[in-house]
Amino acid sequence: MLRPIAVASSFVAVAFALTAGAQPDPGERAKREAKEHFDRGNQLLEEGEQSAALAEFLRSRELFPTRGNTKNAAVLLSKLGRYDEALEMFERYRELDGLTPEERAEIDREIALLKTRIGKLQIATEAGATVFVDDRERGTTPLPGPIAVAAGSHRLRIVKQGRVPFERRIDIAGQQTLELDAELVPVVGPAPAPPPQTAPAPVREPAPPARIEPAPAEPRISPFVALELGALVSPGLGGELAARCEGLCSA
Repeated sequence: MLRPIAVASSFVAVAFALTAGAQPDPGERAKREAKEHFDRGNQLLEEGEQSAALAEFLRSRELFPTRGNTKNAAVLLSKLGRYDEALEMFERYRELDGLTPEERAEIDREIALLKTRIGKLQIATEAGATVFVDDRERGTTPLPGPIAVAAGSHRLRIVKQGRVPFERRIDIAGQQTLELDAELVPVVGPAPAPPPQTAPAPVREPAPPARIEPAPAEPRISPFVALELGALVSPGLGGELAARCEGLCSA
């Protein structure tokens, strides 16, 4: 079985030393960063951190693909059981220039072994849906062909705008082709709320007409009482009578 390599020959050929005061061009800067991630991946590999080392090799390859980071990524993907991704990486590795016939033969053996550990998933569903396997996006329907999936148990999720997500746990064996019909159900919104019921306004009976009470009549003072009051009598009560009586008047 292929083993990761500690130094990539293409990296050795790249001069990373920069002239003092010179600014590196983007290509040289990408190569330098790729070399840093590659070295860090090798260090993590020596410490037994395969998952972390894989992340460094994948990042190194993203920045500047070489034989070294491609091979190391492919080997670690296989060791971690990600056989479908390892197969893709080995196929890319085989396409690189500079491989010897012995190296190509070794890669072909790895590819043949990986194919026995991979199944295929054939999905039939409506167009425009995005397919995820273990949270990894695998394409948008209609897919060009079956999806290569590592043998084992996986979480399948298919999503589309306006549809309820389709989710299912699938088990697939090596070299098995699993056909699946995924029906996407339209999203049904909540029923509209009925209009609020407004209580009818209470009918108010007309108020009875206001009763106007007659003003109480001013008390009329008897001229006899008034005459007995003496000085309190107003002249308006009859000056003529007052002129004829002196003191108490009995008339």
